[in-house]
Amino acid sequence: MDVREWIAWILHGFKVQRTRRALRQLTDEQLRDIGLRPDEAAREAKRPIWDRNTTFNRWGY
Repeated sequence: MDVREWIAWILHGFKVQRTRRALRQLTDEQLRDIGLRPDEAAREAKRPIWDRNTTFNRWGY
């Protein structure tokens, strides 16, 4: 992994963390709308920045 890919990976981690923090702000009704239970959202929000079981894509999609 070159420096640009490493930086992109780090920035992607910050994006994941912002998304997880946003889950904490959603109401139970909003969570239901996106197909999550409150316990699932809480578990996801608590995951550390390096715990990503998604395939990294440097272009953000």
